[in-house]
Amino acid sequence: MNFNRSVLMLIGLMLGLISLSKPYIYNGIVEDADLFSNCVNQPKNTLGFHGLFNLSELHFDTESDPVIISGNSTSIWDIKPTDIIQVSFEMLRYDRGSWQPTTFAISVPNLCPTMYNENQYWYKAWLKYVTNKNKIRRKCLSPGTKFEYEPFFMDIKMETNVGDMNGRFKLVFQLKAFDEFHRIRPTSICFEIKFELDRQ
Repeated sequence: MNFNRSVLMLIGLMLGLISLSKPYIYNGIVEDADLFSNCVNQPKNTLGFHGLFNLSELHFDTESDPVIISGNSTSIWDIKPTDIIQVSFEMLRYDRGSWQPTTFAISVPNLCPTMYNENQYWYKAWLKYVTNKNKIRRKCLSPGTKFEYEPFFMDIKMETNVGDMNGRFKLVFQLKAFDEFHRIRPTSICFEIKFELDRQ
């Protein structure tokens, strides 16, 4: 398993789109070696994933199965601590030559107040393992915020009550920031991740 695949699995876990219900379990397999791709038909001021986080200090033990993650990641998006961050996640399925929407979509109008809510999917999958959360929780995704992780196992799975989820999928992530006057910041974030789902 290469570094990029490991990061993809981490993002899948981080955004909590893999734990919806229990009857059917699917394993996710990364499709692209490049991992993150920019969203199509976006304005020039839209950044990809590497405009959001610096992962140079995040470590992956790929000799372990599942992979062990440790180290830290740092926010680098040029926003302010008082900004409102809107986030949306959508999973699309490749069917008959085009990407079609599925029922799996989440929209969060203001991420920061709920970012460390222990009942949220992204907390259970990602922020649960951040050791300095009490120090950084008020910073949200402000640039320079460093997320320090205790070592944890990464194992990508999707649990859902939908019985026919085998095939090719992609996740589309979009983040927008607004200042205190509700004016959108000059840059936004949008990236896509493609993968295969295989039912156990």
